[in-house]
Amino acid sequence: VGTVEPRKRYLFLLDVLDVLWERYGERAPMLVIVGQAGWRCERELERLAQARARGRALWVDDADDETLLALYTQALLLVIPSLDEGFCLPAAEGMAAGLPVVAARRGALPEVLGQAGLLLDTDSPSVWADAIVRLVEDAEMRRQLAERGRQRAQQFSWAETARQTLAFYEEVLAR
Repeated sequence: VGTVEPRKRYLFLLDVLDVLWERYGERAPMLVIVGQAGWRCERELERLAQARARGRALWVDDADDETLLALYTQALLLVIPSLDEGFCLPAAEGMAAGLPVVAARRGALPEVLGQAGLLLDTDSPSVWADAIVRLVEDAEMRRQLAERGRQRAQQFSWAETARQTLAFYEEVLAR
């Protein structure tokens, strides 16, 4: 979930999808990408079009909140291989919806996910494919991550963000 652009590593994710299809054929999971085309994404869109033509991927380029929630609740897991993320709202949304998250150990993702997600610190499509298959096949692990994710997501709210922002400003102004 997110704008299709290089830092989100959709090309890497499509490489992972290729590994899954090489290993599992028709049993490989479907990749669903939700997000509009961004900057410098010509290669990503070309590869995505190829995966779509083969029936391996779906691209939803304009999802409203209701559609996004439906996709989160129907998905088996959320994969975030981004090179760099700020807060990563899709991770929090996915966890709130009870979706296990597999993510890169980069940017703010480790802080956002805590112990509620599966963090990977490798650029090997094969290792990512193994992690995805592990979650696909292990219902108990998915259940545990989903529960931890729901609990973790409860720590994030707009009211809490506003409270912390106000506290920060008050601290700065008191200096």
